[in-house]
Amino acid sequence: MALTAAPEDQALLLDLQALDTKLAQLAHRASTLPEAGVVTELTAGREALQRRLVEQTGAVEDARLELRRTESDVESFDSAFAAQMVSQLKEEQLRPPKIEYTT
Repeated sequence: MALTAAPEDQALLLDLQALDTKLAQLAHRASTLPEAGVVTELTAGREALQRRLVEQTGAVEDARLELRRTESDVESFDSAFAAQMVSQLKEEQLRPPKIEYTT
């Protein structure tokens, strides 16, 4: 069974084939341009920098979290120390003064 197409359809198919061939040629040409290597290198460099940025951003966030914990510990210590000092001062004020007798 032979397939035949109308002359108009055959012309359209030939145009489509020509466009497909041109696209394939352009794709090949684009992939073999000297600049394609530079683009590949730059893309790899950008990706490496992005990974480094993510890592360092994580390290900064970790450091900020540790700083907040440390500041909280310092506040707790300061509060406890101040309460202890107030308590000691009150005790000293309630004690009668020591009187030393000399002979």
